[in-house]
Amino acid sequence: MTQPMDSHRIFLSSIASPGLRKIIFRVRYTFQGTSSPEGTGRWTWIDEELCGLADRLRATGYRHTLEAELRFLRITDGTEEHGLTEVLPKFKEKGLVSVFDVDHGGYVFYSSAHNR
Repeated sequence: MTQPMDSHRIFLSSIASPGLRKIIFRVRYTFQGTSSPEGTGRWTWIDEELCGLADRLRATGYRHTLEAELRFLRITDGTEEHGLTEVLPKFKEKGLVSVFDVDHGGYVFYSSAHNR
């Protein structure tokens, strides 16, 4: 995806599988300006939907830690300044968030597991 869209919201709100462990987002991302990536605010409702999903799964006896993996296809130098470590702040309290830089060998740019 190039940005979160309503179809992603519908999909996330329909998930009920207790076998789910990870949701992977493949994102083509471009940066505008130096303080925030284009559309960082658009992740707010994805954050809310993931929190709702984690709550729904836990209500059914789910005993795993749900992970959201963001695989960005375009990450530039100085990404910390662009706020990618701030994506999905509410979900980080309920699950794990990992950000991968696919263009540069797929290394883990950020993982909330390191901050627990």
